[in-house]
Amino acid sequence: MRQYRDEYDKSLTEMSDFTLKVSNLAYDLEFGGKEALLQCALWCHLENVVKNRMLEKADGDQEIQMRIEDDKFWEISDVTFVKNDTKETELLKEMDTLERKKCEKIK
Repeated sequence: MRQYRDEYDKSLTEMSDFTLKVSNLAYDLEFGGKEALLQCALWCHLENVVKNRMLEKADGDQEIQMRIEDDKFWEISDVTFVKNDTKETELLKEMDTLERKKCEKIK
């Protein structure tokens, strides 16, 4: 049982294993303000780049190429956006505070 668990643990990838930082992304507005569409576009792009590079590295080895083509052989587990510039967030919080104060005065 322990041997199976150890082998299974080795086969898993965790967020702590590695992280990529991508800069110079398109603004949400280019995707109609829908961050999910930007996320999907980025996900597809990254998958294509990785897959093509792996196929290139396979150097014609058909067995390796077949494994790369298999969706279960590798995958991107998550695409998450993090903001470095908090000015926009601060502005939204300030707008929310003003709106709440306005609602309290009306009551």
